[in-house]
Amino acid sequence: MYKAPINEYMRIVKRWAGDHPEYDINTMEQVIKAVAKFCEEALEPTNEKGDSEGVKYNAKTHAVKIPACFKKVYNDICQNGYTSLALSSEYGGGDGPWVLHHIVAEMLASSNISLTTCPMLTNGAIETLIQNGSDEIKELYLNKMAKGEFTGTMCLTEPQCGTDLGLIQTIAKPSKGHYKLSGTKIWITFGEHDLSENIIHLVLAKTPGAPEGTKGISMFAVPKFLPDGRKNSVSCGGLEEKMGQHGSPTAVLNFEEAEAWLVGDEHSGMKAMFQMMNPARIGVGVQGLALSEAAWQYAYEFARNRRQSRSLDPKKQDKDAVADKILVHPDIRRMLMAIEVTNLAMRRLVAFTSHHLDQKHEDIVGLLTPIIKSYVTEKSVDNISLAMQIMGGLGYVKDGRCEQLYRDGRITMIYEGTNGIQALDLIGRKIAKDGGKTLVSFINSCKGGDKRLRKLLDEANAYLLSNAQKPEVVAAIAPSYLILLATFVQEWLLAKDDDLDPGLHLFYKEYILPEAEMHLLRIKGGGSAYINYQGYDKE
Repeated sequence: MYKAPINEYMRIVKRWAGDHPEYDINTMEQVIKAVAKFCEEALEPTNEKGDSEGVKYNAKTHAVKIPACFKKVYNDICQNGYTSLALSSEYGGGDGPWVLHHIVAEMLASSNISLTTCPMLTNGAIETLIQNGSDEIKELYLNKMAKGEFTGTMCLTEPQCGTDLGLIQTIAKPSKGHYKLSGTKIWITFGEHDLSENIIHLVLAKTPGAPEGTKGISMFAVPKFLPDGRKNSVSCGGLEEKMGQHGSPTAVLNFEEAEAWLVGDEHSGMKAMFQMMNPARIGVGVQGLALSEAAWQYAYEFARNRRQSRSLDPKKQDKDAVADKILVHPDIRRMLMAIEVTNLAMRRLVAFTSHHLDQKHEDIVGLLTPIIKSYVTEKSVDNISLAMQIMGGLGYVKDGRCEQLYRDGRITMIYEGTNGIQALDLIGRKIAKDGGKTLVSFINSCKGGDKRLRKLLDEANAYLLSNAQKPEVVAAIAPSYLILLATFVQEWLLAKDDDLDPGLHLFYKEYILPEAEMHLLRIKGGGSAYINYQGYDKE
C-alpha cells in the first residue's frame, strides 16, 4: 500500500517554505500528516475500485456517473480544503504556500489520480477567473469552486483542431448583456459528472468578425446551471474509452446557443488560456511524480521480500535461506536507484518552482513550467516501466498495481499540451521572449553544481544562439535541449541538499548525468537526419 514519505516532505517544506508568513513549520507538518493519513486510509483504497467500475454515460439523459466510492472522499477533500491550500482566502482558499500545496497534490495523486484531476483542473480555472473575471462572475462562482461545490473545466480542443487553436469554429454571439455560444469541444476532462452541484466551463470561442487565427480568440464562462437555476444549453455527447484513468470522464461537449459570459476582454482568450494552463501544467508534472513515487514504493517492497537466485558476491548471500532477496542483484539495484534518485530530483524541481511561485518570480516560474510538465511526466512514465520490470510478471498484472499506474500515467505526457509542445514553448516563448536574458541570469545563479554539466549546457546554448535564425533546427533540437536544461537544474538542486544520501547523489552523477552528453550530441546534430529525411514525403 502507498505510504506518504512524510520525512521527505518535511525536508522540502523546511528548505523551500520555511519563511512563509501564514504557515509555520508545525502547521505544515500537521497538514502533511493529516493528508497522509487520509490518503493512506480513505483515498487510496478507492483507486482500484474506481478503475474497475469506471464512469457510466447515459445516452438518453446525457448524464455521467462517477464511481460511487469517489463521492465521499471527494467531499472530504473539499471540506478539508486540501486542494485549495494556496488559493487566496478572499475567494475561499487557505493562503498557504504553493510548496505545501504541491506536496498535498502529490499525495492525493499518488492515491487516486483519476479523482483528484478534477480539483486540480478547477484550480486552474479559479486562477484564470481571479485574474480575468468580472466582479459578478467572481462573486457567483469563485468561493463555491474553491470549496469544490462547483468544478471547472477548460474547453479548448475541437474535432478539427488541438494545438493550432486558431482553427476553432465555436462561435459566441452577443445577446442582451451576455453571449450565445455554439460549438463542439472534445477531450474535456470532467466535462460532465455528478460530483458537484455545478460545472463552470471556460470555453475558447470566436465572436462575429473576430480577427483570423489565435488573435481572434476570446474566453467565456459557460455554467452548466445558470444563476437562476435553469439548465444551460450544454450537453455531453459521449465519453472517450481510454487506456487509463477510468474513473475520470473525458467528454464531448455540445454547446447549442448556451448562455455565456466574456472572461476578460474580447480577443484576449489566448492570454487567459495560458493563465489557466500554466498552473495545470505544473499540476500534471506533479501527477507524474506522484505515480512514480507510488511505483517506486511498490517495486521496493517487492524487491525487499522476493527471493530469487544467489548473490554473485558470496559475502552478500543469506546462508539461512535457499535464495537471496532480489535487492542484492546489481540490475535490480540499478533500476531502484534510478527511480528513487530521479523522484528526489524531480520533487526538488517542483518545490524550487513552487517557492518562486510563492515569491511571485514569474519569469523563473515561466521558464521552469514546461520543464516540469515535459521532463517530469516523461521520466515518471519511464520510472513506472522500470518498476514493472523489477516486479517481473507481477508488474504486468493487476495485482501488482503498477500496470494501473502506467495506464493512468501515460496520458500525462499528452494532456495540457504534449511534451513536444512544451519544448517549443520553452525555447520559442520562455527563452526567446527577452533574448535569453532570464535564462542566462538563472543559469548563472545556479552555483555549486556539476562543472561538466555546466560546460555541456554552455555548448548547447552557444549552438542554440548560432542557429536562432533557423526555426526548423531550433524546433528539432528543442526536446533534447529541454532535457539537458532539466538535468542541469536538478543536479544543482541535489548538490544543494545537505540531507541527501551521498550515495544517491553519486549514482545521479555517474548514471543519470551521462545522458546529458547524449542530448548535447543530438543538439549539435541539428536534427538534420530527420529534417532532411525524404522517406515520408513520397506519395
